[in-house]
Amino acid sequence: MRNVLGRAGRRFAKNQSGNVAILFAFSAIPLIGLIGGAVDVTRHARHKTQILNAMDSAAIALARRGAKNDKDADKFVNEQIAALLPDILGAAPRSRGAARGGADAALGDPMLHLASFDATAIPGGYRVESSGGMETAFMQVIGIAEMPLELSTEIAMSGGKYEVALALDNTGSMDLHGRIEALREAAGTLVDDLYKKKGAEDRVKMALVPFVTAVNIKTPGVYDEASWIAPTGDPKIFGSANRLDLFDKMEVKFGGCVEARETEDEEDTEPTDTATRWVPYLWPDEPDNGYGNSYLKDGGSKKGWRLLGDTAKYDIAGAGKKVSDTTEKGPNAACPRAIVELTSDQDRLHDEIDLMKPHNELESGEANHSGTNVAQGLLWAWRVLSPGEPYNQGASYKDKEITKVIVLLSDGRNQMVSEKSAAGSDYTSYGYLASGRLGSKTDYRVAERAVDAKVKRVCDSVKKAGIRVYTILFQVDYDETQDLFRDCASKDDDGEPLYHYAPTAGALETAFESIGKDLTEIYVSR
Repeated sequence: MRNVLGRAGRRFAKNQSGNVAILFAFSAIPLIGLIGGAVDVTRHARHKTQILNAMDSAAIALARRGAKNDKDADKFVNEQIAALLPDILGAAPRSRGAARGGADAALGDPMLHLASFDATAIPGGYRVESSGGMETAFMQVIGIAEMPLELSTEIAMSGGKYEVALALDNTGSMDLHGRIEALREAAGTLVDDLYKKKGAEDRVKMALVPFVTAVNIKTPGVYDEASWIAPTGDPKIFGSANRLDLFDKMEVKFGGCVEARETEDEEDTEPTDTATRWVPYLWPDEPDNGYGNSYLKDGGSKKGWRLLGDTAKYDIAGAGKKVSDTTEKGPNAACPRAIVELTSDQDRLHDEIDLMKPHNELESGEANHSGTNVAQGLLWAWRVLSPGEPYNQGASYKDKEITKVIVLLSDGRNQMVSEKSAAGSDYTSYGYLASGRLGSKTDYRVAERAVDAKVKRVCDSVKKAGIRVYTILFQVDYDETQDLFRDCASKDDDGEPLYHYAPTAGALETAFESIGKDLTEIYVSR
């Protein structure tokens, strides 16, 4: 018996007739996994594309419709996506834990498991997200039971809410080559573009911030002198005199422009005390002998700072004397029109845009243009959008349904005008060059670079606050200024700065049209 079994065992061991089948059976497992895996991958890619397309459509529909709250937005997009993909998702998105098969299996792909779609309001649009996975049919044999799905889309929309501040250069150079006329036309077009869609007046508010070297904050119905103004400023000019009293003594109304703050100058800090309030802009009467802004008889023997700050000569009330009170000459020289706070009153916006004018010269040709200070224009545009004082019409920064926007335009570099005066320069929102507030008491180029640095820092702060910044340079060929404005601008979804260079009036119109299009179109941003 032992020999019989031994011979049988040896014959079995030598017999190779079934080995090929056994080896094929083992090798077929990974082969099926690899070949069938292509089917799984293709199905996964097709499902992902179809679902993302449906998410885009649902998000665009949500942008046009709007939502009362997050719960309402979630419900809407889930219903929209389910209606678009009944063969894939069934009547509603399937949760990751849903059982494969079941009573609703015929309504969608039973191998697809997704969490509900979440819609979240973001600045200027919505984000729609979901995650889950797709069970594999073939790749399970190689240990891959499910392929993950991470799905997200973002929509930038016109149907959102916007707060837009236009900070526009009104300096003397805007009088050249029809620039101010071109600016009025282009800015008016932007107003029309932002309000042309139905219901825009409920979603869009705009503000206007004309600037020269200072900004006028005496906005009718908004200006609060008691809370905003600290009447005593640089003692080198007027000593401890109350500047509002000096206006009264001259029988001239305070125009509304203010100097830059000594502290918190580059912030939107609320005015709560003397240090954080603003000093009235009062261009001192300059010497009688050929100076640009001489509007009072001097008399006496005082010179330099003492002559400029001789407060006695301002006390002419009741003396029958008349002080020049224009934006070209006098204590309010080079003070532009007042800020228009955030409003949806299109007629008022158009009227104020049409009333903008360059501030530089008297009819006699004497210059009182004060210079250009982009930093102050930008700062007050920020303050207009801020929810806190002094302008408090802006929505909370936490309101993610609202996109805050600044459009900043200038036709020149920051300029401290070095003119013939007792203090070495024209008067500005930083006082005179000799005041020393901008890094030098004698070198106006140093002062101009100091303002450039302020612009850069304020731009960074504004963007950090979540404000979208568009910048436009109009007929400016200074490389440094172009770099400053390019760096100041926010970036689009491709990483390109929202900066426009407009060498002609036509290019300026195109720049504003481009901004309007960017803010009024609904598009998939990610």
